[in-house]
Amino acid sequence: MVRRRRHWRAASAAAIAVALASLPAAALTLDLPARATPTGEDDRAADRVLFPVGPRTGSGGAGLVAEGRIARRAWAIADTRQTPFQLMQPLRDQLLQMGFAPRYECRDRDCGGFDFRLALDLLGAPAMHVDLGDFHYFTAEREGAAGAEVVSLVTSRSVGRGHIHLSLVTPTEAPDGFTARTVEAPAEPEAPPGDVARSLEETGHAVLGGLVFRPGSSELGEGPFAAIAELAAWLGEDPSRRLVLVGHSDNVGGLDDNIGLSQRRAAAVAETLVGDYGISRSRIAARGVGYLAPIASNETPEGRRLNRRVEAVVGAP
Repeated sequence: MVRRRRHWRAASAAAIAVALASLPAAALTLDLPARATPTGEDDRAADRVLFPVGPRTGSGGAGLVAEGRIARRAWAIADTRQTPFQLMQPLRDQLLQMGFAPRYECRDRDCGGFDFRLALDLLGAPAMHVDLGDFHYFTAEREGAAGAEVVSLVTSRSVGRGHIHLSLVTPTEAPDGFTARTVEAPAEPEAPPGDVARSLEETGHAVLGGLVFRPGSSELGEGPFAAIAELAAWLGEDPSRRLVLVGHSDNVGGLDDNIGLSQRRAAAVAETLVGDYGISRSRIAARGVGYLAPIASNETPEGRRLNRRVEAVVGAP
């Protein structure tokens, strides 16, 4: 595969849109949110695509040309409140774990808005929908056994629906093996019974193990969750007890986005305590700190997994 940087001129936008045409299938397996359904696909044995690796402006922008086998896939997720960042985060994290190195990432207006979207080679509607004021873009590459591979993700949303688009370019001589599957996020290991209450009493805080959030979402998966039940029992023993639920994240993505996602996850635990266990809302607060308080290195997948957590902190009576 031959790749080179070129400056993206406004006059060449139409030619690029034609040249962009599709993307590859490599030895890559991507786990998608459980409710994701395919909406379109396209494969080409050999073609050339230009990926933006910088913001689009009126005078152009930086691009990465990739040649090889090209595959494009699109999915929609019905009845979701996930933001484009929330849809993107778990997919991007999987690609990083597979050895892809980030080349460029941006969101809607920071990317260049309409001009940026116009230059992207995506499956058309209704397979893929892009809200020009609400989308997220990510592209990365890795060196495979047969040569370099380039992958690009675009996430967006419409009313009540999330949208995901993946483009993948692999060397024509590489084995064909792109797959995507829908899964629930893996549960964190559950603490032994009594550990949550004991930790609250001894240290004033406790990590809530065993929680399952839908991939990239603030929605809790199917319960019940033993850690939340223990919190409810602890609160029920003394009506003067108060808790602050604190959400944490890894450092993949912007701080503001991660703070928002981590707070919504903490709030989801709070809502479960209120709705399922009858705990007064006035006794629980939810906060998010994003990646500001790691408990492990974010340089490894295991460290990032440990940093994505919700903790309970004893509040003032």
